[in-house]
Amino acid sequence: MEEVGGLLLMAISFLSFAYVFSVGRHIKVTLITDKLPQPAKNWLEVVVGVATLVYFGFFIKLSWDFVYYSYLQDCHTATARLYEVPWMALMPTGTIVCAIVVLVFTIVKAYSTVAKRERKKEAEVTLEKIE
Repeated sequence: MEEVGGLLLMAISFLSFAYVFSVGRHIKVTLITDKLPQPAKNWLEVVVGVATLVYFGFFIKLSWDFVYYSYLQDCHTATARLYEVPWMALMPTGTIVCAIVVLVFTIVKAYSTVAKRERKKEAEVTLEKIE
C-alpha cells in the first residue's frame, strides 16, 4: 500500500500542476511584487515565466532520461513488483503540459503588457492633438 500511495501521490501532483497554475491557485510569494507598480509587476511575471520554462526544459530532459533508463532496466517497485515506467512517465508528461500552460500565460502576459503600453501612447497622442 505504501508504494501505491507514493505512486498515486506523484501521479496526482504532476497531473494537477497545469490546472493549479492555470486557475492561479499555486503558491506565490508577493512580498516584493506587491510594492511594484503594475507595469513592472507584469514584466516581472513575464521574466519569471521565461525562467520557469527554462527550468521545465531541464527537468523534462532529466526526467525523460530517468524514464528511458528505467525502461531499459525493466524497473519494478521493491515490494509490490509494480512496473514503474508508466508512473515515471507522468513526470515529463505532466511537466510538458504545465510548460505549455506557462508558455501561453507568458505570451499572453507579454502581449497584453505591450498592447496596454501602445494604447496608452495612442491615448497620449490623441490628447495632445485635442489640446
